[in-house]
Amino acid sequence: MPKSLMLTREEFHKIYEQGEEATYALFVSLIRRIEALEQRLGMNSENSSKPPSSDGLAKPKPKPKSFREQTGKKSGGQEGHTGATLLPKEKPDIIPMSTT
Repeated sequence: MPKSLMLTREEFHKIYEQGEEATYALFVSLIRRIEALEQRLGMNSENSSKPPSSDGLAKPKPKPKSFREQTGKKSGGQEGHTGATLLPKEKPDIIPMSTT
């Protein structure tokens, strides 16, 4: 493949005239170059040795807070649940003394 990234029509025609094997080799080399460039585009500081400052100003996608599925119920005590609150005793067995 020529050193220039852009082939002229004449350069491509010369490769085409060399036959199917030369055209296929050009195609494979271009596909490999595209794959390498796409791989470089997908790199950031999390999946490479690049520093975080090279990530740019784009904010990363937030990580999910929980993997649990939502049930549709509200948080806290559910309807119909009586609960059980401990009430203070009138005459406690022990009275703790504060040291302060």
